[in-house]
Amino acid sequence: MSLLTVCIPTYKRLSLLRTLLEGLLPQAQALGVAVLVNDNCSGDGTAEYLAVMAERFACLSFAVNPATVPIDENMFLAVRRAEGRYVYPLGDDDFLPDGALAAILAGLSGDPDLLVLSARVADVRLNPRRNLLPDGLRGGTYDDPLPAFRLLWDRMPFGSFVARRGLVGEDAFRKYFGTSHAYTGTVWEKLADVFATSGRVDVRCMETPTVILRGGEKSWKDYKARIYLYEIPTWFGLLPPLYAKETAPIMEKYLKTQGALLSLLAYRRSGQLTSANCREYMAHFGEAERRRAALVARLPRAAASVLRFFVKKCGP
Repeated sequence: MSLLTVCIPTYKRLSLLRTLLEGLLPQAQALGVAVLVNDNCSGDGTAEYLAVMAERFACLSFAVNPATVPIDENMFLAVRRAEGRYVYPLGDDDFLPDGALAAILAGLSGDPDLLVLSARVADVRLNPRRNLLPDGLRGGTYDDPLPAFRLLWDRMPFGSFVARRGLVGEDAFRKYFGTSHAYTGTVWEKLADVFATSGRVDVRCMETPTVILRGGEKSWKDYKARIYLYEIPTWFGLLPPLYAKETAPIMEKYLKTQGALLSLLAYRRSGQLTSANCREYMAHFGEAERRRAALVARLPRAAASVLRFFVKKCGP
């Protein structure tokens, strides 16, 4: 059994997956790291490619869903077969440069519960643009999940952390299905359990940059309004009571930003906020924001675009 399993959900992005695996698999093979890929019934040659690569690299195994499932479930299916002590959920469009996997293994040598990577966000061509973790967080350690949550909850996109396998349990993972953030919901849920049992956790942030997270157009951006207006507030509401004191001010600020006129006009301009979905999407907001959204949702998209331009130009 390997110490670490890299778990990769994929769906119809064979060219990106190929770039990732051709850099990852030689490292994994040399270091004894397992790699699992879960193909969400892509039907684009992904399964055939994985079969060929599995013949070349013993560290690779894969499964193909019999039918396409929602993204949260495909992420779960990608991690549930992991057998290593640690699980690393990684996006199929991301990349681990030479030496990155060895650096991650070194970071796990102290046996932390959670290792937050010093990821670099890149453009579509994988040219690094910025560090996801600011200087003040890199190298930080936390034995209490509350300050860790306050500082890291929005610094942990898919591909940016390694968790002890027990932190990605099926019960907690499924609890957060439909939030687009089930992969972190389970981690914070289980860290609360660890803290309740032992009185401490071990959360560490790496200093050395490792993974490159590819930017550019993401499939989830077609559902950005639903994710930002409805799913993320829902995710906050599902977190254990332990985090209540931390989530309250975060949520207040978050809802104020997302419910602002400029944000709502952007969602209307893209066609993602409509009169049909406005009531559902704004369920977590106050009355003023709901009324504002209802008015914005009635605007023609072109008018929303023009109005947003003038609001942005005029400032607050």
